[in-house]
Amino acid sequence: MNMKFTLSAIVMATSFALSAQTFTLESISVPADKVAKGLDGSTMHTELDNAVTLNLPVKWDTSFGGYWANGWAISQKYDSTREDSDAKKHIFSAITYKGYMGSNTFAIGQRGAHASLNDGSNRNFETIQITNSTYTTNSMLKGDLFAKAFGGVTGNDEDSLVLIIDCFDKANSDLLKTVRVILADFRFTDNSKDFILDTWKEVKVTGDSLVFDMISSDNNQFGMVTPGYYAVDQFSTSGKASVSSNRIVQSKIFPNPSNGGITVRSEVNINQIIIRDLNGKLAFTAKGNQDKSMSLNLSALANGIYFIEIATPNGSGMQKLVKK
Repeated sequence: MNMKFTLSAIVMATSFALSAQTFTLESISVPADKVAKGLDGSTMHTELDNAVTLNLPVKWDTSFGGYWANGWAISQKYDSTREDSDAKKHIFSAITYKGYMGSNTFAIGQRGAHASLNDGSNRNFETIQITNSTYTTNSMLKGDLFAKAFGGVTGNDEDSLVLIIDCFDKANSDLLKTVRVILADFRFTDNSKDFILDTWKEVKVTGDSLVFDMISSDNNQFGMVTPGYYAVDQFSTSGKASVSSNRIVQSKIFPNPSNGGITVRSEVNINQIIIRDLNGKLAFTAKGNQDKSMSLNLSALANGIYFIEIATPNGSGMQKLVKK
């Protein structure tokens, strides 16, 4: 069955300014040396600032004695020790020891976690601070029961860990932007350039809803085996452009998934198409035909997930493309 996706490229003609807001997570109640992970029955961590609410959902599963199943843990656990990987000791710690700029509180996220601003806030996310968790860092450094040490025995294995952030506009269910944050990269010919992110990194985002995922070079038949945890802090927001001043450019990509051939249709002439893999590497580019419909043969691409950008005179947008 063909799946059709709508691509919305939003062009700002004018906008109105609202003062920037920053959510530091400090107002979320967490006792010293403790972590809030939904054990108390909570399903949402929230921080309020002038009628704007940051929502960080959490799921606690009561099966098997109870465990943190998904979403966010709000932490004041501090341990940045480089040592053998230990989930019980390190899972709720950031490799920076404390939060951004030495703050006391930060969040640990899992794959599939999402964050959102309340409906009607008229605000978008602007930046987030991101770094590695201590647990994931030590696993990549030394390996563990399930995962390999990045670089392998020789140090030459081309390993990487990437955090994927999909930025959505909730009201229109539009994917506005996909951001890739490299948490570790061992793909350099010169091994001295290999790195694991161990400082807070500012990442530019947008939209009022964010969904987080991760990809690793270390996988088995069940999927990623590198521990899927990361740390975030200090969400900043800015005012949205006036809805009346936005112009929506509608486009469709089909079939999706595709065996190789796809068709792109747009209400605006297509200038260029750019396709990148999950690591952000350029996989395909094509000059537009200055028409509203364009067919592409992608049979040469390896099977997997790609991000396709369609550039038009009125803006551009991003969608996921599955090649099978």
